[in-house]
This record gives sequence, C-alpha cells and structure tokens, in this order.
Amino acid sequence: MPPGQVPPGQVAPGQVPARPPSDRAGAGLRILVALAVLAFLFAGAVMALVAIDLSDGPLCKDVLAGQAVLEDGECFDVSKAQQVIGSILLGLSAIAAAVVILSGIAFVIRGRGGRLVAIAAGAAIVLGALGLLIG
Repeated sequence: MPPGQVPPGQVAPGQVPARPPSDRAGAGLRILVALAVLAFLFAGAVMALVAIDLSDGPLCKDVLAGQAVLEDGECFDVSKAQQVIGSILLGLSAIAAAVVILSGIAFVIRGRGGRLVAIAAGAAIVLGALGLLIG
C-alpha cells in the first residue's frame, strides 16, 4: 500500500470517522405523524360513537308496524343484519384508530415503527368507510 493511504475501514489520524446512516425518522415525519395521531384520536371517537348509535336505534319498518316507538325522531331504513355489520365494522375501525394512536405515539418518541402506523391507519379508514356505507 502506498504511503499516506489509509486502509479501507480505518480512519486517518486526526480525522473524525463518518457516522453511519440513521434508521430513525426525521423531525418532519415525526411532526406529521403527531398530527395524524390527533386526527385519528378524533376520528376514532366519532367511529365508536356512531357504532354505538347505530346499534340501538329502531328500524323504520318496525316503527310503521307499531312494534317500536321513535325515541328521538329517527329510525334506520336498513335490515337488522346491515345494522349489526355496520356497527361491527365501525367498532373495528375505532380499534384500528386506537392502534394508530398508540403506535403513532411510539413512533414520535422513538422514530421507528412507521409501517405499523401506516397499516393501522389504512385499516381504520377502510373499515370506517365500509361501516358507514353498509350501516
């Protein structure tokens, strides 16, 4: 090896070694996930409340037949099976939103685990949309 040349993997005298690339997220992505956590906190609460509201209302055909009484002036024009499926999907959406919140807080603190946040967010959105469309 010629004089003055440093072998690979070693640092020349008087120089600082280069830092290895970090596998943690930067500040911008952490701020974005923190905002998404706040959004899913609100959306998860809404989905849970809608799921509870859908499950206890009377059906319009039961009101017209005289089998049920309107409590707040609203009835649901869907079948009981649709009402149950919609409530289940909205409940699952609220649970997925809770996973987004918890894993998002962990991501903001550690800077790792963004894939779980993204998967749970996608699941919460898809389940919520299906629950609202079906129910």
